[in-house]
Amino acid sequence: DYTGGIKDVNNRRIAFVGDAVERLQEDYLRILRYFRFFGRIARTPDQHESQNLDAIIKCRDGIKVSV
Repeated sequence: DYTGGIKDVNNRRIAFVGDAVERLQEDYLRILRYFRFFGRIARTPDQHESQNLDAIIKCRDGIKVSV
């Protein structure tokens, strides 16, 4: 485990590998996946890390739905 993912799972922590903004720009659906995984493993709803939320806010326009 090169990125510490096992430790993160054991600590019920969601983290992006490398630069979060870069990861989200590669695939904006990662924003939705983040919240899906967070909902499954977080103990409380206020356990978001600020750097994750900051990256999601910067990339949120990438998941806009066109009608």
